Amino acid sequence: EFLSKISGGVEEQRRWLTEYKLREAAQQEFYFVILDPSCTPLGTIRVYDITPETFTWGSWMLCKQAPKFAAIESALAAYDFGFNYLGLKRCTFTVDRLNLPVCRFHDNFGARRERADQKQYYYSFDQEGFAKACRKNQKYFCTNKIL
Repeated sequence: EFLSKISGGVEEQRRWLTEYKLREAAQQEFYFVILDPSCTPLGTIRVYDITPETFTWGSWMLCKQAPKFAAIESALAAYDFGFNYLGLKRCTFTVDRLNLPVCRFHDNFGARRERADQKQYYYSFDQEGFAKACRKNQKYFCTNKIL
């Protein structure tokens, strides 16, 4: 329901993958596979829209069999990558207003709703918020793996 639509055939998808690997090499965009401790795939997550100070994360999908804490762990991992690996100061992102479970997750996690329009909520999350979330969710950090 909230996934981006795709079009084209196999050749277009190959071209997209080739172009993505160039964006990844330029540190413009990163996709990760979320794995459980036995390396079973649980979902995907992406870090993108990288600027000198900010990043966005999204394209977040978890399978129905994923444990509830996989959402917390994968969010912590995305923030950790942006703040600590890339050294950025703030994360900004949007969530479809109709995607209530994800809105609740970000609200409870400590992200700030900066504004809204008819379709989206616009959030931000900074390093201080990340530090608080790490302390609050310390027991969840790194049970699963992100590759």
